[in-house]
Amino acid sequence: METLPASPPRKRRWPLAVGVVVVLLAVVGVFGTRALYVRTFDSLVDTTRAAEGAQVWKDFFVAQDCFIDAVIDDGDPALAFNEGLTLLDETDLLARHVDFSLASIADVSVLPWHRNLAAARESIGAHYEVWQAHLSEAVAALSGLDSDPVVLAAQFQAWVDVVLAAAEAIESTFNDSESAFQLAALDDSARQEIDALFTPSEVECSRGAV
Repeated sequence: METLPASPPRKRRWPLAVGVVVVLLAVVGVFGTRALYVRTFDSLVDTTRAAEGAQVWKDFFVAQDCFIDAVIDDGDPALAFNEGLTLLDETDLLARHVDFSLASIADVSVLPWHRNLAAARESIGAHYEVWQAHLSEAVAALSGLDSDPVVLAAQFQAWVDVVLAAAEAIESTFNDSESAFQLAALDDSARQEIDALFTPSEVECSRGAV
């Protein structure tokens, strides 16, 4: 009986196929993670821009400057009293905006391993928490303003003390937030966007301007 020649051994291709699949999954994972990172970064930036760019900030700082001008430059108790009441209203409105912004920032979902994003969200949240505490004290200092010049002068000084006490923490947490956002940015375009976001606008009292 004639013996058939042995079949050549078949090459096992499955290890190569598995290797290709693993590589493809790794590539998809890297790009997918980066895309998710970018979306989260954009969401955090958009939320922060909405918080920082609200008109209530400008109205607050203008009212603050007008109150100071009325007391220091004009020396007009009646005007100072009216400007103080306006500032109280604007301070209360800003406090509500800060409360809302804090909740919005906390709602931005960040994956645990996106540490730079988590640090950026934490830093801007800390900045707004400082503002939250300060505005609460400022509202208390401005509440019950008295038109009597002597009483009003004392109340003005109490408000100034509140402002000065919070100034360093407000500035330092603002700078920390900018640094954290810059660290979280992935490219020069994003870093320029952050630079613009954290560049303060100059405002001043426009009362009497022509």
